[in-house]
Amino acid sequence: MKKVERFLVMLAFIGIIARLLLASGSSLTIVMSLMGLTFLYMYFGFALFNDIRLRDVLKKESYRGIATMRLAGAVLAGLALSMACVGILFKIQSWPGAVFNLGISMALCLTILAVCFTKIKGKYRQYYKRITTRLTIAVMFCALLLAIPRKNYLEFMQRDNPAFIKAEEALWNDPSNKELEKKVYEEQRNMNHH
Repeated sequence: MKKVERFLVMLAFIGIIARLLLASGSSLTIVMSLMGLTFLYMYFGFALFNDIRLRDVLKKESYRGIATMRLAGAVLAGLALSMACVGILFKIQSWPGAVFNLGISMALCLTILAVCFTKIKGKYRQYYKRITTRLTIAVMFCALLLAIPRKNYLEFMQRDNPAFIKAEEALWNDPSNKELEKKVYEEQRNMNHH
């Protein structure tokens, strides 16, 4: 499972770099890799943090010696990381709800980090280290994305499409205007066909 996680993280990193360079196909790479990480953390975070191999997830003996609270903590950490991946995806793709998702996931990650830091010196040091490392990276990335103003991000990511930038900014100022929505849609289609 760790290999899958590393592969998806590297793929997301490559996709983000490609997106910054305005390479075609980068959006698909980003969506697939970050959604893959979202599902990995959401459904297998408990196994990843408790060092249970994928083939052993359904074996009862894999859970011997793992306290219920440790499993619950791993599930919550997986939930927080999956929400962070969704927030990162929404921000990079400029989808609505990015700030909300980033904010909620950061709050949850920071809460879990606070608990982990109080327990990291104890008996389950490796368990907490696995969680704190991932949560710290997620919090830093979410904070970075939250710090970038929407207008600056739009201007940088769409630097080759000034008509789209103008239409999008007009829609931000008058979000209920149907004509502006159509104009943004037209400009989006124009840039996708070039």
